[in-house]
Amino acid sequence: MSKPTWEQLVGLEPKLADLERAVRRVKGRRGFCANYVWEERFKPRLCLLVGWDRPFPRYAGLEERPGCGRLAKPGEVVIVSLKELVEEMGDDYEERREAALARMGPLAVLWGSAAYDVVYERLYELLPDCNHPSNFGCM
Repeated sequence: MSKPTWEQLVGLEPKLADLERAVRRVKGRRGFCANYVWEERFKPRLCLLVGWDRPFPRYAGLEERPGCGRLAKPGEVVIVSLKELVEEMGDDYEERREAALARMGPLAVLWGSAAYDVVYERLYELLPDCNHPSNFGCM
């Protein structure tokens, strides 16, 4: 499977364009640390939009797995991250994960590490360079 493009991802998750606009507005004033701003301000928002921590609907059958932290009522969709889902699945998680993602259709790419990498690379590069003394050190 080929790596998704930025344009494809924005087409599937329009909030990525909002995040890009927010990153573009950042000014690299004196004392600015790109790593700090990324980790504190943008990475948490990115993780809600793409990658393993993107909220994931728990589908019928998955909620019945013994040991799950949050049981759903019949017909209820519980939102968890794919990472949480995988951790709860145990040894057969890969098969169940693929089945759940197959139900997502073209949106499934949003839960992949390739999508995370594409978005991270694009947005982090938009941040101004660090503008702090060299002895300050980046986070």
